[in-house]
Amino acid sequence: MKFNFLRNKKKITKKFFVIFFSPLFLILSSCSRQAVVQQQWDTKVNLGLGQSWFKLKSEDPNRVKTFLNNFTNEFNRLQLADPETANQAKVSFDFIGIDDGQTIISQLLSSDNSENAIDFGITNSISTIELDRNNQLQNLLQTTTNAFKDDSELTFFQDNNNLLAEATNNLNKSFLQTPFNNWSNDENGLQKWNGIVYKFLYDLNDKQVNFYRGMIMIAGDDAKRSKIKKAWDDKDFITFRNFGIIHGNESSAGRWKLQENILKQHFGDKFTTLKEDKINNPDKYILKEGRDIGQDPNFAIAFDDEASFAWNQNKGDGKRYTSIEPNGKVEVFALTNPLLYDIGSFRSDFNKKQAELIVQTFINLAENKTDTYGPNVGYNGYRKIHSKNEILKIYNKSLNKNE
Repeated sequence: MKFNFLRNKKKITKKFFVIFFSPLFLILSSCSRQAVVQQQWDTKVNLGLGQSWFKLKSEDPNRVKTFLNNFTNEFNRLQLADPETANQAKVSFDFIGIDDGQTIISQLLSSDNSENAIDFGITNSISTIELDRNNQLQNLLQTTTNAFKDDSELTFFQDNNNLLAEATNNLNKSFLQTPFNNWSNDENGLQKWNGIVYKFLYDLNDKQVNFYRGMIMIAGDDAKRSKIKKAWDDKDFITFRNFGIIHGNESSAGRWKLQENILKQHFGDKFTTLKEDKINNPDKYILKEGRDIGQDPNFAIAFDDEASFAWNQNKGDGKRYTSIEPNGKVEVFALTNPLLYDIGSFRSDFNKKQAELIVQTFINLAENKTDTYGPNVGYNGYRKIHSKNEILKIYNKSLNKNE
């Protein structure tokens, strides 16, 4: 517990209460000041953030310290500039590395505001919605990401499949322009690797979007890929599935749920659920990385996040997005409906004014190019969320929910 009661240095609790016994002070206190005090003010805020990609992409050995220093400095500036919070206690921040989205939401929902409990976390919109059906958390931060050059509009399969098919074809052309195993890791090379992503796949004007999609890839020689496509066109799910499917965790939106929704819309009554089919045909499914497609001829279909090859660096070993079959290749077959990009949420009783300052801190860091965390994990900007309905509307439409 990390809190100074009446500014006593003894650590009693994580909250900061200001108690004045002077009736005169109470009379003079402003309404806005009272509003801030009524909700407890945290002197230490634990940020639950993904760490694997941060560690992989950042070359700074002190990356966490650098990020927290920048974050704290900007928050302090905002706090002191706001009359409602200028006299509140200083706040320190800690980085709690959590890669699993379900864990972040579960910990926020059960947070007792103890020393190590997280107060804020960023995770996927699926976990944010499905694990918080009672709307207990404060969903206030929307992450954004750089748009792919051929997919910058919120297009849905059921509204205009032609546009989605066009985006798929354009992405596939870019992907196949040069075999992935020959992609350059030089910033001035054809693929323009900048240490984080291959920039040639992205919008030239750095347009940002607040959504992402899933992707279906297929692998094999011309004859094999033609058979996969024929099974799709014939709406023959059994034949399609028998080519073997590489997938992510069943909780994953971009590597399971979004693909399942497209399969349901396309195959109709011939398809039930991926989970049921996997139980009945376990040898046709394998939990692996999408980039492994092509390495095992028994699994010629892969579910992955859209254009995952944009941030998976070519190692030149022929093991990523490369078919081992004679005359074989990997191609982008389909894109799914969109889902909102990752959402930042606070525990239910977190001070609303303090939450607003934290949200603005993220936004300012990105705008000032001092966010050393976000770009490494795919967050190129941030926006405020004004209502959870913003999230629910896209979720319900993308997954055909009638909620």
